[in-house]
Amino acid sequence: AVKLVREDRIDVLIDLWGHTANGRLGVFARRGAPVQVSWMNYVQTTGLDEMDYLVHPDCLNVPGAQAACTERLWYIGPDMGPFRPDPRPDPAPTPALGNGRITFGCYSHPMRLSDQTLDGWSRILKRVEGSRLVLRYGYYEDQVLQQTVLMRFAARGIGAEQIVFRGHAVQPDYYRSYAEIDFALDPAPCPAGTTSLDALANGVPVLTLAGSDYYSRIGVANTGPMGLDELITESWDDYVERAEALTADPVALDALRRRVRAAFDASGRRDEAGFTRRLEAMLAEMFDRWREGRAADAAA
Repeated sequence: AVKLVREDRIDVLIDLWGHTANGRLGVFARRGAPVQVSWMNYVQTTGLDEMDYLVHPDCLNVPGAQAACTERLWYIGPDMGPFRPDPRPDPAPTPALGNGRITFGCYSHPMRLSDQTLDGWSRILKRVEGSRLVLRYGYYEDQVLQQTVLMRFAARGIGAEQIVFRGHAVQPDYYRSYAEIDFALDPAPCPAGTTSLDALANGVPVLTLAGSDYYSRIGVANTGPMGLDELITESWDDYVERAEALTADPVALDALRRRVRAAFDASGRRDEAGFTRRLEAMLAEMFDRWREGRAADAAA
C-alpha cells in the first residue's frame, strides 16, 4: 500500500479510521506521503509522530487539547464535515401529541452507556411522568445485553416497562423509526456522532452534554453550528432539567422538532461545496508549509 501511495505521488494522505477495526495506520507509520492528516471519523490522537495534523472543528478547541495529541491540531471551522442524509420521509409530528407520553431515544452503540449516563437518564425517566426510553442498535437483539442494561437501570430505580429495545433497522425503516421518538438523549462522556446527525436531519432534538475535553464535545459539534444552543448543556443537573423542561409541553416540543429539521437543512452540514473549498484551502496550506520547510508544530 505504501508503495502504491508513493508511486501515485500523493502529496497529502488522509486517514479517516484511526485505531478502529481494519484501520491502516501502518501505512502512515511508514510515511507514505510527505504530509499526513487525520480527519473526521477519528477525532482522537493517533499517537503517531508521523501523523502531522489532526483536523478538528472549532468547538473542540479546549485547554489541554494540544498536549494530548502527537499531531498538530488544525481547526477548520464550525463543522467537522458535511453530512448528506439518506432520502428522508416527510416531517412527522412529535409522537407525544398523539399518545400523550414522552418517548426518549438513543440509537448509539451500547458501549457508550457509562454509569454517569445511566444516572442522568434515570433521573429524567423518574421526573418525566409516564416516559420511556427506546434504545436501538443491532447489539440490543442480544437477550443477555438486554438483561444487563435492564439490571443497570433497575439499580437506579427504573422498571423494565420504561425501557424499550430495538434491533438493527435498514432504510427506509431506519429513518421512519425517528417518528417514534420525541426527544433524543446523547450519552456522555462519549457522545454519538452519525446517529445524532440522523436524528437532527429528521427533526428529532438531541440533548448533549458539553464535556471538558475535546472528545466529550462531539455532540457540541453536531448541534452548535445549527444554532440549537438550548440542546447543549454544561452539567448533568442542567442536562436533566433541560430534558424535563423541553418535553413538558408537547405543542412546544413539536415546534422545536420543526425548527430542528429546518436548522439542519440550513446549516453548514448541508453546504457540501462550501466545506469542500475550506478543506481544499486547508490541505493546500498544509502542503505549502511542508514544501517551504515549515514544521507542522508552527501551524495556527
